[in-house]
Amino acid sequence: MTHRRRLPLAALLLLAACAPAASPVSEPTALSAEQVQALCAGNPRVGDRGLLLWGPPEEETSLPGPYDVTCPDVTLTHSGTEVTVRAATLGDALARFTEDAFLLAYYADLRVRLPGPGVVSADAPDEVPEALRDDLAGIDVTVTPQGGSPQALLSGGRLTPLRFDAALPLTVRIRTRRTVNPWPTVVLDPKAGTVRATLGR
Repeated sequence: MTHRRRLPLAALLLLAACAPAASPVSEPTALSAEQVQALCAGNPRVGDRGLLLWGPPEEETSLPGPYDVTCPDVTLTHSGTEVTVRAATLGDALARFTEDAFLLAYYADLRVRLPGPGVVSADAPDEVPEALRDDLAGIDVTVTPQGGSPQALLSGGRLTPLRFDAALPLTVRIRTRRTVNPWPTVVLDPKAGTVRATLGR
């Protein structure tokens, strides 16, 4: 049972940057049928650094990776370097990541968004206070459709919403210079209802 406290993304990124190199990947944690049943009934979700969470907030249970859990409505896999969530729709898969996971966040709470089918945008960079605008100059976000070329969604603090074939998988890459992004590469597959996210180092 764990009790979690929300930290600013900047603090989380600083901790990630100072963390030691990951140890060799081990096998997924073996769970009994009863444990899987309880986990699936507890609204399983992915939290900070890919931690698997389930149960109500006041009695939240957690399991670090690697793990491989299949529920009737979702599959959650942590390989040690990547987290994959597969659900009925892409929206359902994205909803399995908690706010504290900061999936698709490019700066603090500002995130890449999917406002409609085939549309990729992001929270406006002008929401960042003037004193911190220089930080945005070191952030680049590109979106690459399957079989296509990377296109700049955010570069030099300038946001350019993009449109793609709504059925194509998209790769979102977030590059930062001063900090480590928790999920530098995220592959979104609308057809398969899958999110595949690489853990930052």
